[in-house]
Amino acid sequence: MSMTGIELDDSVLDTFQAFGRKKSKVRYLVLKVNRKKGVVEIEHEDDGSEQDSELAFNKMLEHLTKENNRYVCQKLSYTHEDGRKSEDIALFMWRGSATKPKARMLYAGTCNLVRSSLSTKCFHEYDSKSALTHEDLVSRCSK
Repeated sequence: MSMTGIELDDSVLDTFQAFGRKKSKVRYLVLKVNRKKGVVEIEHEDDGSEQDSELAFNKMLEHLTKENNRYVCQKLSYTHEDGRKSEDIALFMWRGSATKPKARMLYAGTCNLVRSSLSTKCFHEYDSKSALTHEDLVSRCSK
């Protein structure tokens, strides 16, 4: 349980484990805090129809608005400078610019729970779509 009293819904862990498998065609999971239930839950799961990492990333961006805060697990495929191909999972927290301070604090207070529960290659926080790019996430994961 986090400092905010919010827990991770069991379905998030089950879905994340399946998501992390190489056979999974799902490219992203969008998670939100449900205050009434007191849990972090899946708001949207990619349908797996777009296998290109960058196109799936652009599709995921539609779920992030200036009015919402979200956690996102994004599966990234990329090629290293030496030609090796990699596929990693990045986790990031989205903070919409028009969200209320109380909502931002709730997500910030729950962030460590989400990070420690989901095994990912990298983590970052974003509050601007101009900073949130496929290229930026890839550069963070490839370090």
